[in-house]
Amino acid sequence: QKGFEGYLAKPINGALIEATLLKYLPAELIEPGAIEEEESELEDETIQMVSAGRKKHLMITTDCVCDLPEKWVDQYEIKMMYYYVYTNQGRFCDGKEISSDNLLRYLQDEKNMARSSCASAEEYENFFAEALGEAEKIIHISMASRSSDGFLTASVAAKGFDNVLVVDSGHLSSGMGMMVLA
Repeated sequence: QKGFEGYLAKPINGALIEATLLKYLPAELIEPGAIEEEESELEDETIQMVSAGRKKHLMITTDCVCDLPEKWVDQYEIKMMYYYVYTNQGRFCDGKEISSDNLLRYLQDEKNMARSSCASAEEYENFFAEALGEAEKIIHISMASRSSDGFLTASVAAKGFDNVLVVDSGHLSSGMGMMVLA
């Protein structure tokens, strides 16, 4: 009724609250020079985001095990949460420190074993917080809960946010990727 239509996503940043309030307060209530002082304390990116309203309304995120081609991930601006791959040589961040091709080559030797594991709840929280810097809401599509703890772990992390929904895809690999694209 009063014209305030601002939206702040968790994690809440004090500077962002102030910038949003300054945007909606009537000019007669703002002391001269207050805006310049506040803006000088904020990062340029935060100011631009608040003033231009550049946040997406919705972002789709997923686990990196969805096997989507990088071209589509970039085209549709899909954020992906990493998994870990454990081998006889150590732990690797899937997609960053080890590729699918390298893993398949490694597994051609029958003596070599590998297993995967989702990131921790804290890592998912950081992932969601970063994504919420770009979008107001997130739908995270996880690997099938029957196959991984990713859905459970992401769900625990999402409890700290009002605007993150975690969905159990019920699929692995490319089946999960098809859901993400849809």
